[in-house]
Amino acid sequence: MNKPIFITGATGYVGKSIIKAGVQNGYSFKCLVRNPANEISLWKFSGCEFVNGDITNKEELPEKMSGCSAVIHLVGIIAETDTASFEDIHYRGTKNVVDAAKSAGIKRFIHMSALGARENGKTAYHVSKWKAEEYVRMSGLNYTIFKPSVIFGREDNFINLFIKIIKLSPVIPAIGSGSLEPIWVEDVTTCFISALQNPLTEMKTIELGGGKVYRHPELIKLICKSFNLRRMVFQMPHFLAKPAAFFSEIAITESLLTRDQLIMLNESNIVRNERPENIFRFSFRSLQDYLEKLNHEKTLTKEGR
Repeated sequence: MNKPIFITGATGYVGKSIIKAGVQNGYSFKCLVRNPANEISLWKFSGCEFVNGDITNKEELPEKMSGCSAVIHLVGIIAETDTASFEDIHYRGTKNVVDAAKSAGIKRFIHMSALGARENGKTAYHVSKWKAEEYVRMSGLNYTIFKPSVIFGREDNFINLFIKIIKLSPVIPAIGSGSLEPIWVEDVTTCFISALQNPLTEMKTIELGGGKVYRHPELIKLICKSFNLRRMVFQMPHFLAKPAAFFSEIAITESLLTRDQLIMLNESNIVRNERPENIFRFSFRSLQDYLEKLNHEKTLTKEGR
């Protein structure tokens, strides 16, 4: 049997998708999780082994990686908390995982970053992601760094949030003036699994986007159209969105919008370098196709078919 792949962030919806596809393709995984007994959603995969741990505890990581052939590092946060900062999770956490891989003798390292991550980023999120990328690039490991745009799927916290809001409210504010290139979680998964054996991905930073670019009002209108909903969509001015984000941060435990997220919503989150289709040789699924299929499935469920 092949050596397992060590994976962090296995409990996230991208992680679960990667594990499912990987097991189907003959891979096995050693999953770093905080409480293995709670991960019922992963127990169903026969190719999973669980190890209790945390990327912030660097001393224990090399032993837990022992016997693995590669690392897939997915852990990330979208908002800071009192106990988890971008610097701690994105940069220091990645540094710990990279150092542990080297100590364990693992050469192959596949890392999840984000489009927009750059040295001169306007947010702590993007700067911390960039620092992590740089550490991976300078590590001496055989790396692949993926930088996806917004990832959509059945468990995402972005498109699904829009769908919920649109179904509840007749008036929808479009926040931010940036552009997005949403990509389906299963297409992201295919890229990660392919990278385990694809030499064209080695020592490369690869941007991932689904091929269709949307501004926020266009994205909302697409969701409305896909679910046959009539809604009034308006562009919220920045001078109103900024205090709304500040209030959301201080008044809501799980904030829907932070000031950093508002800044990112005003940036273009699109592929600017080599198209991923040229590397992986398959066509990515469009958001429109996904939404229409999702609406069709829900309609059939309601009708009891």
